[in-house]
Amino acid sequence: MLPLRWNGGIMVVTLPFAYPQPRLSSTPEQDSMKAVALLMLLLICAPLEMRAQSPAVPADTAARLSELLRSPETIRLEDALSMIRQRELNPEASIRNYGDLTRLMSVINRRWPHDPTVLEFFREALATRGPEAINDLYSPVGGIWDDSLVGPILGAVEAVVQPQSRQPLAGALRANSMLARVLSLLERHVEVWKDPTVSLRLSKAVLTANPLLVDPPADPSLLLSAEVPFNEALKRLGQTHDRAMIPVLRPFLRVNALFPGDAIRSAARICDLARDSIYVLLGETQSVDRVEYNFSVSADPRIWMEWDRKNVELENRLAAMFGR
Repeated sequence: MLPLRWNGGIMVVTLPFAYPQPRLSSTPEQDSMKAVALLMLLLICAPLEMRAQSPAVPADTAARLSELLRSPETIRLEDALSMIRQRELNPEASIRNYGDLTRLMSVINRRWPHDPTVLEFFREALATRGPEAINDLYSPVGGIWDDSLVGPILGAVEAVVQPQSRQPLAGALRANSMLARVLSLLERHVEVWKDPTVSLRLSKAVLTANPLLVDPPADPSLLLSAEVPFNEALKRLGQTHDRAMIPVLRPFLRVNALFPGDAIRSAARICDLARDSIYVLLGETQSVDRVEYNFSVSADPRIWMEWDRKNVELENRLAAMFGR
C-alpha cells in the first residue's frame, strides 16, 4: 500500500523504497519499460489509496453517478455537468469516485467537446475554481476546447502563481503543477500561439513561480536540491514559446551540475536540460535530445562528450544572435 496524504490540495506520495538506478547492463528499452511499469503502478494505486483516506461524497450522489454511467449514451448534459461541478467544488471528497468521475469526463469530451453550454461551464469554472477546472480540461487528452478558453485559463494561472517568498512551499508546488498542466494543455492547440501575449503571460508566470531562473545561487549545485524542482522549471520555460526567454536559459548552458536519475528519469545535467529548452524556443525540436529520458547515458557516459560539443556550438550561435 502506498502511503498518501493531502497537503494544501496536493497529493503527496511517500514511497517505502528508493527508486533503483538503471543498471549499466540494462538496455535503453529495458530501462524505459521499467519506468513505464512504475508510472503505471503509481497511477493505478494512487486513486485506491486516496479513496480510502478521503472524506466520502454523499451516498445518493455516488449512487446517481453509478446509475448515469450504466448507460453513457443516455446521460443528459446538465446531469453530467452537475456532477463535475460537485467534484470541482469539493475535490478531496470526490476522490472515492475518482474512476467514475474520470469516465464521466471522458463522456463529456466525446459527446460535447464544443457545446456552448460546456464551454460556458468551463469559462465560469476557470474564473471561480481554476485549478480544478484545469485538471478536468487537461485529462483525458483531447476533447473540450475553444479558443475562447485561453484567456480564462491564463487568468486562472495568474490567480494562483505568486512569488515563492509570499506563499508556503505547498502553494509553490501547487502553482508549478498547475503550470505544467496548462503548458501541456495549450501544446495541443497550435492556433493558441499565434497570439504573442499568450507566450508573454506564460513566461512571466513561470519566472514568478521559479525565481531561481533569474536569480540562481552562486553555487550551482544548490539548484539540485531546490524545494521546487529546478529541472522542471527549465523545461517549463521552454514550453512557453517565448523566445525572449533564451537569454534567461543561456547561462545554464555552462552549468554541469547533475540531477541524479531514478526509474522514471535518467541522470541529467542542467546544461543539457537548458539546451533542450533553448532548441524548443528556437523551433528546432528535431535537435531536442530529451535528455531526462535518455537512459543510455548511464551505460555510455561518452554521450555527455557529444552533448558538450552541442552545448559549445549552441553557445556560439547564441553569441552571434545576442552577443557575448
